[in-house]
Amino acid sequence: MSWYEAEAYCNWLTARWRDEGKITADEQVRLPTQAEWEQAARHGAPAPKDAASDYPWRGPFEPWRANTEESDLNQTTPVTMYPDGRTAGGVWDMSGNVWEWTCDLHSQDSDGDPWYRLKGGAYWSGADLARASAADWSYAWSGFDVWGCRVVVVPISRSA
Repeated sequence: MSWYEAEAYCNWLTARWRDEGKITADEQVRLPTQAEWEQAARHGAPAPKDAASDYPWRGPFEPWRANTEESDLNQTTPVTMYPDGRTAGGVWDMSGNVWEWTCDLHSQDSDGDPWYRLKGGAYWSGADLARASAADWSYAWSGFDVWGCRVVVVPISRSA
């Protein structure tokens, strides 16, 4: 999934959920910022002093909690496959499986093309990249089977 496909999905879901009455006209579905993503991965707690425990389960890495290189599956898995990797608030699959697009721009290349931040790691990346603090970035048009998205519902800002 490319960043643009993730954005299109958010726009589609906003319209659908408004039609179904699941969100109001003053709300929208969008990609999270890096800060919002990290807040969800840490269940609102601050980053731990020991980076080795900066995982959604707030402890050291254990391969049975996340689909990373260490699990040796070499493919994506259903979100519910790692229940012991959930956050204290019950958010699933914040470490490993697929990198998740955020709405935070990392940079623009010399042609002006945007590169956006990704969070969470993937099945082919190691445990260090599955920490809440870890991030990667990619060109917005590129999409691979290891890139996906998570969405948030937020009020629409009316400020300039």
